Amino acid sequence: MTKKPQPKSEIIAFLLIVTYIIIRLMTKDINPVHSDWEMQVDSRPSRENSRAIGEFFGIILNSLLIISILTLIINSIIAIFKGKIMFKRQKLFATSIYVSALIIILTFIATTQAIAIGKVQPSLLNDRFTAQDKPFGISFKQLLKNERLSLELTVPNKYETILEQNKYSNYYFNFSTDFPDHYQIDRGLGPYSVIRAIQPDSAITLALLVVPVDMPKSARLKLHESFQKNPLDSYKSLLKDVSYEDHILEQFKTSTNLEPYNSHISEIKIRSTNYIFHSFMFDEEVDNEKIPFTTYSYMTQNWGNTFSFTLNGPSILLNKKILEDAVFRTNYIFPEN
Repeated sequence: MTKKPQPKSEIIAFLLIVTYIIIRLMTKDINPVHSDWEMQVDSRPSRENSRAIGEFFGIILNSLLIISILTLIINSIIAIFKGKIMFKRQKLFATSIYVSALIIILTFIATTQAIAIGKVQPSLLNDRFTAQDKPFGISFKQLLKNERLSLELTVPNKYETILEQNKYSNYYFNFSTDFPDHYQIDRGLGPYSVIRAIQPDSAITLALLVVPVDMPKSARLKLHESFQKNPLDSYKSLLKDVSYEDHILEQFKTSTNLEPYNSHISEIKIRSTNYIFHSFMFDEEVDNEKIPFTTYSYMTQNWGNTFSFTLNGPSILLNKKILEDAVFRTNYIFPEN
């Protein structure tokens, strides 16, 4: 008696399992991308490769899940069409069903794990808030996605304009700014990133993140007034009595496994707007050599929107005036709503 050939669906199922195992082994050591509240994330091009790899594997894992479900559906349709739904008589078919179901479970688990690999956590101070009082609103990127608009800065839309010499206006968050005209411009990595400037030759980046809150207008005005009156104290109350400086350094260390040092924080007024200024250093390994990097940031709260300007790069090449000029040239317009 000749042996019945294995159904193609079972071969596909077997290959999917093998692929799943390989991908999990390859991605187990990839660090998750940091949250947007760690402002240095969007200004570190050296971390982009890890994120790109994570996104690539995340897409593959999602594809495996879809293929597995389709395999199960196709098997079921064929079986019903041929009238072969008696599992006791159709052991091979039953086996393929079980294998497909197993792959669906495995790939679903892998996909949930891939969220930490291929996605940025869309949170601002989320670890300091309870589930009931996370007030953060929709990001600019999500707004564009919801309206099926391109995320590319070079594609015009009704919410923003980008002119020559990197002059940028945003009508959704009611501000305009002017980034260095000799830098390359893109949208940036994180979900709350609005615009980022990169100087590839020196690995210096300048990023602007805007995080809105979902509150009534009166509450947003109260938050604005509280910050502009006393920036550091206002954020200490939001952070459940943890200082702004300690929170940033803790998040940076946890997310990067790097040790920050030479931290400095202060309040500063630029034109009519109060900011929290924060700087710190860290050593990053490049070609088996530790290179000192510096992060400078200015953060302010305007009418319910948190604006974070961050400059990052090798300490020996970094000029803080690049950041100071961008912040000085930023104008905020009081929102109508």
